[in-house]
Formats: sequence, structure tokens, C-alpha cells
Amino acid sequence: MNAKQFVKNPNYYKEQKDKLATDLVNMITSEDAVWRKTWRPNPNTQYLPINAITQKAYSGMNIWLLWGKSSSNLWATFLGWKKLGYQITKGSKGTQIHYFEPKKKPKVVDGVVQTDSNGDDIYYTTFLFKSHYVFSSEQVQTKDGKPYVSGLETLDESHLDNSIKPIQKCKKFFDNLNAKVIHDDSRCFYRPSTDEIGMPSIEQFDNAEEYYSVFAHEHIHWSGDERRLKRNKLSYSEEELVAEVGAFLTCVHLGIQSTPKPNNLAYLKHWSNGEINKFKIFSALSDASKSLEYLKEQQTKKEKKVA
Repeated sequence: MNAKQFVKNPNYYKEQKDKLATDLVNMITSEDAVWRKTWRPNPNTQYLPINAITQKAYSGMNIWLLWGKSSSNLWATFLGWKKLGYQITKGSKGTQIHYFEPKKKPKVVDGVVQTDSNGDDIYYTTFLFKSHYVFSSEQVQTKDGKPYVSGLETLDESHLDNSIKPIQKCKKFFDNLNAKVIHDDSRCFYRPSTDEIGMPSIEQFDNAEEYYSVFAHEHIHWSGDERRLKRNKLSYSEEELVAEVGAFLTCVHLGIQSTPKPNNLAYLKHWSNGEINKFKIFSALSDASKSLEYLKEQQTKKEKKVA
């Protein structure tokens, strides 16, 4: 857009955004693609919390009590880790879990222990509700300070493609944001409570462009946090629309994408709850544009600090 064009048509910018919103609505509503995961989970990862001694998965409420608190998902009590030759790292706090311990009691009627036809005492089982604390493998170490090792002789690396390398301009862009990123073998997320972004490694993705598209999605969530743009009045689905539109705009800015991919459109269609319309997209475009501008501003701040 040039100055003359703006003077001739003062509504030019609004019309262009309106056209983009209309085009996106048309693409989304005509898109039949189903969203697919573009990264391969680590086959060595335990997805349910398990006990390090018994190697059995926890069940019931304990799954939720332990869920997401350990990347290894491997837990044991203080004494359990001691049996395995580990001690709890100083300052580590245990996580409380609950269980029912079976207890056999003799059946007594009028003060007399009941017996069966063979003369053996009859017992019944009751359950005592108990609680104790467990620690994850990340919270333990050997006496000489070495971290926990699984003991696996070989690791399955089928989920990795070592030919996939970072795109340097993208890497620099996200490095400049200084967001706290933790490596998770199977999930992509932004966690507001700890202000952390979780991502699998780039080698787990179909290609580098897919990695940075997902990375951008999580950074858009990150930018909307109350510590930054305070985009906390949106519903969950509205925030997901903003993040995906923002991811697309960020990838366009970085020059690794020019049009929405089927996965972008499928994702937008899903989170629109079947009610996609120009108003929703226009609103998401507005918030997504603000997020991208915020990410771009951080690049300038980083460069000024370096200078």
C-alpha cells in the first residue's frame, strides 16, 4: 500500500483485512483435511506414571496427582529409591498419592470366630485408606551425586530424523524471545503456571517448517499471558484460534510459509466448533497480529542490548 492509494481509499486497510478474513473462512469451510500430529513421540517414554520398583502403572486418582509432574513418569517412595541405590536430592518435595491397603480380618459372630466346613477360620477383606509421598527419578541421585539412569542398554531412536536441522533465521527469532523452553518427548504446550513452553526435539518432526509452525503456535500462547499482552478474557477455543492464526502469520513473517497449510485449516476448523464465520476470524486475526508485533518488538530489544 502506498500513500496515494491510502488517500484515494481510506478504508483500504480494513478492506484488505476483511478480504483476508473472508478468504480464510472460505478455505476453512471447504477444507476436508483432518488435523494430524506432525511429530513422532519418543517410544522410550512412559506415558502413564509408573512405580520404579514394581514397574506397574499407577491407577485411579494417582494418575492425575502425578500427571505432568515428571518427564520420565517414574516414581517411588523414599525407601523405594533407597532400595535402588538412590537418595532424594536436597530440597526436593514429594508428591502425595493415595491407596487402599487390603486387610484380612477373621469373621466373628457373637464373639466366636467363624469357620468353614474344613474347620478353617473364615476371613473377609477390608480396605484402609492410606497416603504417602513419592519422588520422581529427576529428584534422585546416587551418593556421589550422579543422576538417575534407566539402565536400558539400547534406546529406540526410530522417532528421530537426524537429517532435520534448524533453520537459522527461525532459530535466531525464537532464541531472541528468551522464553523458557523445556524439551518434552511427546507433547507441545504452553503452561501459564510456570510460564514454560514444552516441545519435542526438532528431529521428531516431519520437517523443520512443521517444527517452527508448532513452536510459533506455543509462542503466541506465551505472548498472550498476563505477564505480557494479558489476553486472558478469551475462551479456550478463541485462544486456540488466535494461536493458530498467529502461528501462520509468524511463519509468513519468517518466510517459511506463504499460504495456510491443510493442518492450519483443519486446526482452525476444529477450534471454531463448527461455527466459523468472518467475525471470529477477524477477531483472531486482530489478536494474532498484536502477538506477532510483540514477538517482532522483542527482536529489536534484543538487538539493542547486544549493541
